[in-house]
Amino acid sequence: MPLAPDPYARNFYLKSVMEETFGKRAWYDLKETTDERVWKKYFKKSLKSFEVAIKETVKIKDDEWFEGVLLNISDGIARIKQATTFDEALSIFCATLLRQSYLQMGSIPRRRTTGSDKCVTLHGANWKLDGFRSVQYVQSSEQRADLFLSKLQKEVGFEEEMRLFREYQDSGLACSFEKWHFDQVTSQ
Repeated sequence: MPLAPDPYARNFYLKSVMEETFGKRAWYDLKETTDERVWKKYFKKSLKSFEVAIKETVKIKDDEWFEGVLLNISDGIARIKQATTFDEALSIFCATLLRQSYLQMGSIPRRRTTGSDKCVTLHGANWKLDGFRSVQYVQSSEQRADLFLSKLQKEVGFEEEMRLFREYQDSGLACSFEKWHFDQVTSQ
C-alpha cells in the first residue's frame, strides 16, 4: 500500500519562492520540515513583507485602499496563527494573497452580493476593477537605467558591463548609457 504524499515535501515551488524572497536560510528551514509552525512563520513573514513593501514602495495611495490592504494582511496573519493544520494555513495564505492581488489591481470583485448564480465569465467587462481607483505603474529615468544595467549585467557579466560603461563614459556623449549601447550594437 503506497504511503500518502507528504504535504510538506510537495511544495517545492513555494519553498523556492520563499528562498528567492528571504534567502537561503528560508530554503533550509523549509526544506524537509514537517513542523507546521515553521511554515506558518514563513506564511506570516511573507504577508508582513507585503505590508512593509507597500509602505516603502507605493507612493500615491488613498487611505481607504491602504486600510483595506492592512486589514487583509492582518486578517490573514491572524487566521494563519489560528490554523491547526498545514493545509489550513496554506489555504489561508493563498486566499490572502489572492485578495491582495485584486486589491493591488484596484478592488476585490464582490460577486456573492449580485444575487445571480450564473458563473462569471472571463469577459473583460467583468474584470474591470478600476471603479474606485486606477493603478498606474511608472518608471523614472533612473529606474529605467537601473533595469537596463541589471539586464545587461545578466547578459554579458559584471566585468564586461563595467568595461562597456567605462567606454561609454570615455565617449563623452550626452545620451544615456542605454541609448549609447543600443547605437553601438546596431552599428555593428
